[in-house]
Amino acid sequence: MKHKNQKKQSIGMKSSLSFLQLVNMISKLLLILIVVSSSLVFLPGITYEYNDPSTKKTILFKNMNIDNTNVLVLNDDIPVEKGKTVLMKKVIIPPTVVVEVPKKEIKKTKVELPKVKYTPPVVEPVKVVSPPKEETAPIEKPYTPPVKEETTPGAIYYRDLDVRYPSQVTAAEIDNFIQTQVTKYKPGQTSLLIGRGQQLIDTATKAGINQLIFAAMTIHESGYATSPLSHTKFNIFSVAAFTGQNAWDSAYRYSSIDQAINYQAHFLKSGYLNAASWKFKGYTLGYKNRYPNGDKLIDPATNKEQVTRDPNYSTGMNFYYAGDGDWGIGIAGIAEAIHPYKAEEYSGASMMTGSTSPVILNDFYDDWSNLNILGQVKNVNGINLYPTNSDSATAVGALAEKANFKVLGKTNNHYLKIEYLGNTYYIRWFRYTF
Repeated sequence: MKHKNQKKQSIGMKSSLSFLQLVNMISKLLLILIVVSSSLVFLPGITYEYNDPSTKKTILFKNMNIDNTNVLVLNDDIPVEKGKTVLMKKVIIPPTVVVEVPKKEIKKTKVELPKVKYTPPVVEPVKVVSPPKEETAPIEKPYTPPVKEETTPGAIYYRDLDVRYPSQVTAAEIDNFIQTQVTKYKPGQTSLLIGRGQQLIDTATKAGINQLIFAAMTIHESGYATSPLSHTKFNIFSVAAFTGQNAWDSAYRYSSIDQAINYQAHFLKSGYLNAASWKFKGYTLGYKNRYPNGDKLIDPATNKEQVTRDPNYSTGMNFYYAGDGDWGIGIAGIAEAIHPYKAEEYSGASMMTGSTSPVILNDFYDDWSNLNILGQVKNVNGINLYPTNSDSATAVGALAEKANFKVLGKTNNHYLKIEYLGNTYYIRWFRYTF
């Protein structure tokens, strides 16, 4: 009995041990599962690579801390059936090392430049010219704007007045007008016409030219004789001061105001008021490219003021004397301001029959030899060379087209003194473009 009981107890102990062993095995299994499960905990620092055989793609699992490469799949992160063991490859990604480059200190150094006073280079004036233009019709003159006066119908009458008839203007009217206008419009300037009212009347009377028109022309052309031409060359009528050229260089030089006044009277009487001269276009001041009422002639092609003279709308001294179409109107306006037009003063008046004598200008010479003025022949036919500046001199040769020469100066009768191939000659200014 005792032996049987012991056998039963032994069997019971075996059964009990088997149970313990089972529990132990289960525990170990759970431990493995726990270990495996813990291997899928997301921790920073390690990346694993799984090669999916079905898609043949590589899947990276970042931040997973797995101690072995055979991993039991416990979740859906890996594209295989749960409970399967898969092979994962540990990928070691080298840490990114950021090296901070030390900033280089740049030292700013202030450089003081030496102060140097700028001295502009001395440049000798060089004037390149072409030979002067021949004095053929028309002769263009610069326009001197008249003093702004109230325009009255009388100005149109003076513009169309036959200047061979005398005016009743007095010397006092002329002198007072000049003095008043200079004081008002040119304060501080000196007029060379002050007190010359009677001289202008006497010279015009002797020449047979309307005294008022002659005085008004003098005022208009010289700006009351305050212009540089008046004070330095005594050229109060701007004679030979050609438009489109260097008016100062081309203008005549007189020895005195008296000579300039006498020269102008003969200049008008023998040319612009001489029916036998090519300069003659009537005995009035006239106008250029203007309708009879004074309106400008407009070129329909350009819708601008017509430049070329139209014989149908140009007349009187203005036709050739001045390029400005309002030259005659400007002088007429000054005449009206001095002595207003009255038709009765001319009704029954007798035409004057005056005469003048030629005035020989002084042989003034402008020396340009130190200006290095160069010229070139533009005339295709060349230009004649003369031994002197006399109009009676015979040509001793010629310069061909494009020949170069140096201008040494200008004579008062419009000859240029030049140097060509080491020799000195004279050429006529007014025949060529300058």
